[in-house]
Amino acid sequence: MKSLLSAILKLSSVVVVVTFFISSCTEQSFIDDPKVGDVYQIERRNVVPESEISYQLVKVRELKGDSLLLMPNRMYYHEKVYCIAAGDYFNTKASYYSTKQDIEKMFADGDIVEVFRLYEKSCLGHDK
Repeated sequence: MKSLLSAILKLSSVVVVVTFFISSCTEQSFIDDPKVGDVYQIERRNVVPESEISYQLVKVRELKGDSLLLMPNRMYYHEKVYCIAAGDYFNTKASYYSTKQDIEKMFADGDIVEVFRLYEKSCLGHDK
């Protein structure tokens, strides 16, 4: 019985490592080949007075050559978020340009902590 339990625990550990590896590879491919509608979760430091670390979602609005037009959501969160609140939205008026190289560096440096593709199909969140 102990050997069966040990085997199950080892298998579970392997599954977690493989899942993490696949997720990391998928996110890297999204960074390498951005698409309109991709959403980046960005970790920011010292933006919100009550929190040393905050998170913001930013959506790719447009691609032109090596430039990405990004739309931030209007809120900063105190923890990672996966769907923005119903009253929140991506702010088209606050859009700004970034380069693919900037995005790649932010991901490599750990500032982009998560990348979502097909975000609107699974979450609330609209452009305003």
